[in-house]
Amino acid sequence: MLRKALGSTGLKVSMIGAGTAPLGGAHVSDEAAVETFRRWLAHGVNYIDSSPNYGDGEAERKLGLALANVPRDSYVLQSKCGDEGPQNGGHSPFSKEGVVASCKHSLQVMNVPYLDALLLHDPYKDELETFLQEGGGMEGVRELRDQGLIRHFGLGCREHAPHIALSQALGEEFQISICVDDNNLLRRYMDQEGLRSTLREADVAIVTAGVLYRGLLTDSPNIYGTDIFAEAHPELISLATLMAEFAKEKGRPLFDFAVSDAVSSSMASSSIFGCTSADQVDGVQ
Repeated sequence: MLRKALGSTGLKVSMIGAGTAPLGGAHVSDEAAVETFRRWLAHGVNYIDSSPNYGDGEAERKLGLALANVPRDSYVLQSKCGDEGPQNGGHSPFSKEGVVASCKHSLQVMNVPYLDALLLHDPYKDELETFLQEGGGMEGVRELRDQGLIRHFGLGCREHAPHIALSQALGEEFQISICVDDNNLLRRYMDQEGLRSTLREADVAIVTAGVLYRGLLTDSPNIYGTDIFAEAHPELISLATLMAEFAKEKGRPLFDFAVSDAVSSSMASSSIFGCTSADQVDGVQ
């Protein structure tokens, strides 16, 4: 599989990334999780995204099983901090102590010696300010980096303002941006607020997530039914339905068009997909 530079990190990552969020569900057995990730690796995927918040820690536990006996230098692994939970050791998730505790918890659960990257996860404005202040989480990031427990730092967030704020505040220390729901067949929002230009000028890696837009860009765009999302965005569901009909006329599933659109993006180092079975992984390739 084609690999691209991950911004200024010096790392090369597969154009498709393996997301772990769906594996946190109780309906995904340990065996299925292991088979799923071994299939990712078999297809040449080396970029893995996780978080201690996915499935209350179950995603990272299952991922640890899948990565057992896999050479550590054969994949790029990132996790996150900034979520409430026991992984913070009773500290604020935005404090130095909380970030250090969360990272060490992830390392222990996954049984790996280091993370290639640690990403702050969906902070609000006041939380970001706490993270950046004296005694805040960024000091924990630097401590972890000095100890060799992490190598790079970034952000995973839907809102644009935190990406821009961290790039401006941290300069070269900020290296990876996971942008969610902003670059898919239904939404092209990367240029709002100058996000793409800001990240490009700073050589921050852009990673896209949500490229199937909550499942709408599959062959079941009516997946939401009477869900709150459907009530708030009927125009998106209507558009996705039309896309699915067009894809069917062309003899291809809408899913194929969505995947092709994501991986052909020149601006993204990688696009993250979450799968719960080896068959789903095969479908992405």
